[in-house]
Amino acid sequence: RRSLGGEGLREALTRGEMKRSMTDDEMRAEALEGVRRCVNCMNDEASSLTKQRFLQCRLPSCQHFFCPTCLAQLREKRSTFLCPRDGTEIAGKHLTDRDLQELEAAEDVKWRRRVLAVFNRTADDFDNPAEHDEYLEMIEDMVDDLVHGVNVPEHEARLKEHEKANRAKIEECQAKRLAAEAKVQELLLEESRHRREVREWNRRLDERERELQEQLQRHRHGMALGMGAAEAARRTEGELAALREERLA
Repeated sequence: RRSLGGEGLREALTRGEMKRSMTDDEMRAEALEGVRRCVNCMNDEASSLTKQRFLQCRLPSCQHFFCPTCLAQLREKRSTFLCPRDGTEIAGKHLTDRDLQELEAAEDVKWRRRVLAVFNRTADDFDNPAEHDEYLEMIEDMVDDLVHGVNVPEHEARLKEHEKANRAKIEECQAKRLAAEAKVQELLLEESRHRREVREWNRRLDERERELQEQLQRHRHGMALGMGAAEAARRTEGELAALREERLA
């Protein structure tokens, strides 16, 4: 068996001490700061000699990192393996190279869509703002639990039960939401058309103003040469003034 030198022994002892002493909260805090530390050997990705990305378990009950070397040893051609820290059964599909924040954001989107499809009442469905606020707080608490794997079976059962008991009201609220979204889309399209019309109107005014400016310059040049263009210059100046008033209107 290969013996460890002084430095290697100290490094192994340090990793062993870290493995015994680091809590999940400490490892999570590290992950939030961008540190990927293998839960098995306690090496971090930045100092790894493999230069390969550490993979993270996406299951809420685990979410630990694994370096390529330890991952190969733990899997050993098996379809699943157990996390050495918490015993979670992990398959290849549960591993990702995405950051913890990205994982939580993806889970939040997934569960928020599911919850809001069932608990979809709006402020108009409540007698007072306090009841609506309480309803929204309940939704946020449920989404937060589901994202972090807390009471998932209970929340899923509650979603199914509520959906079954309130199907008519849910469909009514969904129809109202779709109608409101269609109205907003219609207003956005109308605003877009109006902006295009305003841009076209301004473009035409700019073009006409340039034409009048050039015409005025020609008239003034004619006046300087004594060619009797004063009246035409005054008419052009009047048109320019009217044009500028129209732009300000």
